[in-house]
Formats: sequence, structure tokens, C-alpha cells
Amino acid sequence: SFGARVVWGGKVVAGLALASGANAVVKTAFEEMGVNFPSGIAGMIVTCGALTAGSRFFPKLVKKFEKGAEPTLQWVSGHLAMLFAPALAMLPTLDMGNQLGTVTSIVVVGWLGSYVSTVFMCRAATSMALNKAA
Repeated sequence: SFGARVVWGGKVVAGLALASGANAVVKTAFEEMGVNFPSGIAGMIVTCGALTAGSRFFPKLVKKFEKGAEPTLQWVSGHLAMLFAPALAMLPTLDMGNQLGTVTSIVVVGWLGSYVSTVFMCRAATSMALNKAA
């Protein structure tokens, strides 16, 4: 129903806002301490460690967290290729003056290639997980 989709969308937005806010806090803390390390990677390491330790000592709490984060994680996994396109990482280093056609080709081919390959990988992983669960 429409109402359920609105609630689901609200959970996705709330989860993305929470993750973005946590990343901003870590990034600010790193900048103030003079640490030259990507805040996103630090957040992933801390989250992985917390969930791993938490599942050992506080399994019910971790299950509640997983259930609450599920809509956001579903959305992110479905749109992963748009959030991470390796070809786009090189754009800030290119001189776009005479190479606009080349840059456009890299963006289009890189985005399309990474999107298609990520979709197939996600589908394969989901299929393997479903077959294993059955």
C-alpha cells in the first residue's frame, strides 16, 4: 500500500541520515586530531567490530538493530552501483579541457559497466543465499 511505502521510504531516509551524520562526526573528529584516514572506512571497521562483538554478547540488541537497518540496507544494496562507480573516482584528476569526449565516455561506459556487473553480482549472491537457505 501507499502508506507502507511512505513508512519504508522514511526509514530509508532516516537510516541514510544517521549514517551520514555518523560519518560527519568521525570525519570532524579525525580532522581535529590530525588523523589522515578515510572516515568511511573507519566507520565500516567500527560498525563491523561492534556488530561482531555485539552478536556475541548482546544478540537480541543486534537483531533489533539489523531489523531497524534493513530498509536502508536493502535500498543501498539495490543502488550500490550508483553509489560506487570506480571510473568516477578518477574525474577530479583529469584535465577536462580537450578531453571532454574521453571523460564523457569514461563516465558513461564506467558507470554502465559497473552498474551492470554489480547487478549481476548482487543477483548471484542473493540466489546463492536463497538456495543455501532452502
